[in-house]
Amino acid sequence: MEHDSIVWCEEERAAYSACRSLLLDGDQIGARMAFKERYERELAEARSQRRPIRWMMSAGYDLGHRLETLALAVQAKRMTLESALNFVPGERQNDFAQLLPPADAKGLLTGKAEKLREVPGLAGMLAKIQMEGVVPEEMKADPVSPRRTPADRSPEEVRELREKARAQIEYLKRSRNGHGNGAAGEQRS
Repeated sequence: MEHDSIVWCEEERAAYSACRSLLLDGDQIGARMAFKERYERELAEARSQRRPIRWMMSAGYDLGHRLETLALAVQAKRMTLESALNFVPGERQNDFAQLLPPADAKGLLTGKAEKLREVPGLAGMLAKIQMEGVVPEEMKADPVSPRRTPADRSPEEVRELREKARAQIEYLKRSRNGHGNGAAGEQRS
């Protein structure tokens, strides 16, 4: 199940959590009943509170399936194109654009593949894992380096480390300012 991607609403996610253990135990009938009961309860509560639908992406490791799921979500107006592109590696944008209707793909087909922007540090490694669905080579080797104190570093090393830290802080600030959030454009009836 972790290979598959899904775009679902909060109520579906809550209902799935109620039936997941039954599914894993092989009780499909019990899981269906538990899902249906919880989903109807969550939906009734959302409607009574007039909460809008909030669609979310749960990105799986299978990149091909992820692109198909995102294309369907954009076509169904569950996600904006901009939100969907946050889950598409730059080098796969052409593949993604080909799954969209021509009107939605306008401007995405460039004829060339872009390389995923390099982001330093842990944030960069996590972004690679999320976007590419594979563990980066630099994480496979188990690089354990001895701890060094500031006194052990040259002024150039200290400057480089500060630059990396600033770049990571800027990346985190940008990612917290609305990048990567799904669209919540539809209202419940």
